[in-house]
Amino acid sequence: MKKLRPFAAGNSHRGGIMLRCAFLAALILSSFTCQAFSQSLLQNGKFSKPLAPWKIFSIEGTGGTEKSAAGGVLTVKALEVSGKASDRQLIQTVHLEGFTDYVLEFEARADLDVAGELMVVLTEPQAPYGNFGLKTGFRLLPEWEKYSAPFRTIQISPGTELLVKFLMGKMQGTIFFRNVMLVQVPTDT
Repeated sequence: MKKLRPFAAGNSHRGGIMLRCAFLAALILSSFTCQAFSQSLLQNGKFSKPLAPWKIFSIEGTGGTEKSAAGGVLTVKALEVSGKASDRQLIQTVHLEGFTDYVLEFEARADLDVAGELMVVLTEPQAPYGNFGLKTGFRLLPEWEKYSAPFRTIQISPGTELLVKFLMGKMQGTIFFRNVMLVQVPTDT
């Protein structure tokens, strides 16, 4: 494995300099959090009561789901595992711009009997739903962790209502969420 050397006056190979600059830029950008960009486009990311505008539901036939919120933490108890991740959802409506960079960030932990993947997607409210740039999965741990999902939206017609969805159907146990934020990444002008 080749080690990257720090930039030195005698090291003027153009490709090496470009690689080092790209690496430094990525390192700097990865240290930013949503709070460094702007106010969240999602409401009630600290889950104060009432939970609105968040909604939690299970598709008919999916085992029970219990929810509670206290101290800025949303607790979701998935009593049974389901056949599809989308059978149990935490959702919120959002309006975003097309061809724009965003970051979804949240803290979560889980005490699971069946450790499925938490899927996070951005879709339309009705079929055929579609994917508008965000579709990623996370394996939640028993300890609090911060999760981040940078994404770029596809073409979105002005005024289109979209849903940010946390899909938990393939999980059984207790899932905890706090500090959920969605921000637009500022562009250099």
